[in-house]
Amino acid sequence: MSTKKIALIIVVVVVAALAFMGFKYWTARRFALPKGIASGNGRIEAKLLDITSKEALRVKEILVDEGDLVDPGQVLVRMDTTTLLAEMAEAKANVTAMQERLTIAEASITRWNSELDLAKIEVERSRKLVEERAGSQREYDVRKTSLETTAATLAQEKARLQTAKAEVEVAQANVGVVQSRIDDATLLSPVHGRVLYRLAEPGEVVGSGGRVLTLVNLKDVYMEIYVPAEQAAMMKIGADARLTLDMAPGRAGAGYVS
Repeated sequence: MSTKKIALIIVVVVVAALAFMGFKYWTARRFALPKGIASGNGRIEAKLLDITSKEALRVKEILVDEGDLVDPGQVLVRMDTTTLLAEMAEAKANVTAMQERLTIAEASITRWNSELDLAKIEVERSRKLVEERAGSQREYDVRKTSLETTAATLAQEKARLQTAKAEVEVAQANVGVVQSRIDDATLLSPVHGRVLYRLAEPGEVVGSGGRVLTLVNLKDVYMEIYVPAEQAAMMKIGADARLTLDMAPGRAGAGYVS
């Protein structure tokens, strides 16, 4: 190969290298961030949320699949409440029984109030007869003792009435507790999100606190990025941020430093 050809090749290689370096420098300058702006790479993540059964029950129905979008308050899972419904029937029957006892106690109060009024009248009548010497002291004493006995019985019946009222309240509270357990057997979505995993299927029994679904909370999305120490020192909590994805480098999502 002649010297001229060798020199030409060298010149071409040098020019190409300079052109490549110039292009890289121009590209770096073109996409360089303004002074005071930090940048880094990271991974977009979101908070995960488990949908769990409050108590040990059998899964009756799952209304969503993996990948489905869900809204707050949407019914996701229904657990089998056959046992709870039986407990509810028993609790309601107990309320009815306690209310009947309360009604009987109230009727007894009415009766003994009447007995007390009658006993007071008879005592007063006997007292006047004794004063007028038209009646015996013994009859007066008997009437007075009867009045005291009636008053004591009335006090006892009033105590029973209060007990009956308390029993009704307890029975009604038990109905509320069972109803709350039935309501808890319908699992709702607390967030706007996406179903990530189905961890159980209809017919399976899950324990107390057992997971049925895992959701991605789309309202709590974040990105952890890594920046040099000198840049991190300049960043402020709450400062504006922009996120770009490799799949769409021309688009940016708004965020903030947390």
